[in-house]
Amino acid sequence: MVPRVGRVRPAIDIREAIKRLEADGLLERMGPRTVRVAAPTHATQGQRAEVEIALRGLVSRLAAIHATEDDIAHLTELLDAAEDQSRLYNARVEEGLLIDGYAEHVYVRIQEFNAGILASTHNPVLVRLFEQTRALSSAERRERSLDRLENDQTFGRARWDSHRRTLDAIRSRDPDLAERTALERAESAMRDLTAGHDEPA
Repeated sequence: MVPRVGRVRPAIDIREAIKRLEADGLLERMGPRTVRVAAPTHATQGQRAEVEIALRGLVSRLAAIHATEDDIAHLTELLDAAEDQSRLYNARVEEGLLIDGYAEHVYVRIQEFNAGILASTHNPVLVRLFEQTRALSSAERRERSLDRLENDQTFGRARWDSHRRTLDAIRSRDPDLAERTALERAESAMRDLTAGHDEPA
């Protein structure tokens, strides 16, 4: 099989992205091939958010290049499951039924989809970097996401539409579009999840 020419560019993209993040002081070089996210004492939440958003865009870009057909089929199943769970949750809200646990189910499904995109890059370096880069702790992200889901039905709908556009770009093997839609969603989500939460001095 003749390798796709497009496979050369991701390595360049990663190197360029890492160099930019190093220049901004958001990544620290530990060795010739080893970098890590700057210690929290050296970075504000806003700076960590910049890194996370940038990496989310890069994740979707590489997924559009490296995802296998099985990966894409799995991502489709995950997103369909998340949307089905969201519709069920919204229907229960509209009918005044108990929603205990339903928002949690929606949140878990979408986290599975996000994890699936990351895995479909097949790039352990990026996976490691991404796992180190969180503007919010897992507990903070979960708590704030659930609060928004329970109090604003448009919060979830906007996310599904954006995730679907990203998945369509990955399926179409369009790295630029995949990265752009992921960046837009990540920036919007970060604003929503950090609004009204002042960072400790």
